[in-house]
Amino acid sequence: MLTYGATDATPRASPVDAETPLISSHTQPTVTSVDHASTVQVHVCDYNGIAQPVEVAVGTTLSEVVDAAFQKPVFTTGGFLGFENGNLSMAQRVTAADATTWTADKPLKLKYKRDDSCDSCLIL
Repeated sequence: MLTYGATDATPRASPVDAETPLISSHTQPTVTSVDHASTVQVHVCDYNGIAQPVEVAVGTTLSEVVDAAFQKPVFTTGGFLGFENGNLSMAQRVTAADATTWTADKPLKLKYKRDDSCDSCLIL
């Protein structure tokens, strides 16, 4: 088994005892729970600027919201570049309050790659 020193990234061989767990309570990954029992409906703008409803579980990441939107047959896709709101990140999790934030009137706006002839590139 290889371990790494605290001050460098040099691997060091260490003996492995069959009784020693490979993952201790100090190295277990943090898992954020997704509440599948609690779903919310958020609205996401497609390539044509049409707000489409997307149902996702509370705790789902915005990356998964975009994936879910792109899976819908009525959702017109394009080259996805990110979110119009620069404060959002793909890793951000959806909360119950987001159902009232991203409504049909004020949907989650995505940035899409537009062709060169588009006068309003990256704007929906």
